[in-house]
Amino acid sequence: MFSDGEQVGKPSCGTYEIEDNPTHITEPHGQFIWTRVKCNFSTVRGWDRTGEKNETMFGPLYLMNENPGDYEIKIIYKGHLVRSIKFAVGADGKITDNGVATSNKLGNNRVIVPVQVLGDSDGQWDKNAWKTDAFYGNPLTGFTAPQ
Repeated sequence: MFSDGEQVGKPSCGTYEIEDNPTHITEPHGQFIWTRVKCNFSTVRGWDRTGEKNETMFGPLYLMNENPGDYEIKIIYKGHLVRSIKFAVGADGKITDNGVATSNKLGNNRVIVPVQVLGDSDGQWDKNAWKTDAFYGNPLTGFTAPQ
């Protein structure tokens, strides 16, 4: 949707919720910063319980429960594709467990989805570290890193 020639309602990221300089595992020490970024998809919802097919101020809602299937989110940073995140959504509008959350007894409605790191903007890093350190210093049962 456009207003006054500007796209409105487009997805955006940028609010750093958590930023951490790891105190172990990285060499040289402190080389990497782990950051959780909050992204906003203003016209996307898992479902609409009101039954009114509400529209946002940015346009009609895209309801995940009406569009189950496979999805991919691509992250561009400084003009370069740096991440690809693939996941599936069920008929309930929720991201489906690929088996990793169940295998690792995460509980609640948590899921773990693999994120593919693309390009070389992150510098040198151990692409196999997930096998031993993926989950707070522990391996994840049933997890496979994307190639």
